[in-house]
Amino acid sequence: MTPVRKQDLQWTVTGIFNHNRNKAIKIGQALTLLSTNAGAPVAILEGYPIGVFYGTFFAIDANGNQLKNSVGFPQIEKGVQNSPLSYTTKRDTAGLPTGTTLRKIIGDPNPDYTASLVNEITYKKFSLRFQLDAVQGVDVFNADWRTRQGVGNGKVAELEHLGKVPRGFVNSNYQIEQWRIDDGSFVKLREVSLGYSFGRWKYFNDLTFTASGRNLISWDKYKGYDPEVNAGGQSTILRGIDFGSTPIPLTISFTVAAKF
Repeated sequence: MTPVRKQDLQWTVTGIFNHNRNKAIKIGQALTLLSTNAGAPVAILEGYPIGVFYGTFFAIDANGNQLKNSVGFPQIEKGVQNSPLSYTTKRDTAGLPTGTTLRKIIGDPNPDYTASLVNEITYKKFSLRFQLDAVQGVDVFNADWRTRQGVGNGKVAELEHLGKVPRGFVNSNYQIEQWRIDDGSFVKLREVSLGYSFGRWKYFNDLTFTASGRNLISWDKYKGYDPEVNAGGQSTILRGIDFGSTPIPLTISFTVAAKF
């Protein structure tokens, strides 16, 4: 789309929207669990998206509040696992979970949608280009954040050090895999570039100078460093796993292009 097209000014807008759905069918069994280096409980369940996170979760009361013991530690849900996706919770006389540790789908690394918006503006000899990328409705298994709490380097660990939560609070959360599920949705200012063309100048038919930056800003609620990384590499099944991954770097570059 070109909202503006004049002799000295042109503005072009390009939008891309992706909405992809997948579902496992006829896998021969109700549940297949995959092992990962981050301990992410990746699963293939018949009738559900590929690679969902299937793991232990917080016990809650009738009002949706986390159940905690007398010390103040959150509790893992327990009861009877009727099937991979059906369970019955059980409580002891103190109202705390009892029975077998239960599991359910606790997150989905498949985004609801991805989108990009590119604006390109030229004014006389100047050119400006900027691109926004969005990934929305995606869960990340943030094992990196969990591990940082465990070694005393994180917000929850800080609360424990300051006595704002009981001593041992971080450790009490370790077996609850739902604790590591994080909101991986983001909007990123992927690229900004500003160029100037000198046109024909001395020995050159054209000389253009461009300054550009990539991965400049990320608007997100992610508790880790970068929701876009994946410890599963290029795997189409192991997705949305953050464990020891290097964040995508911010880069600044300057380019001089000459035509003779």
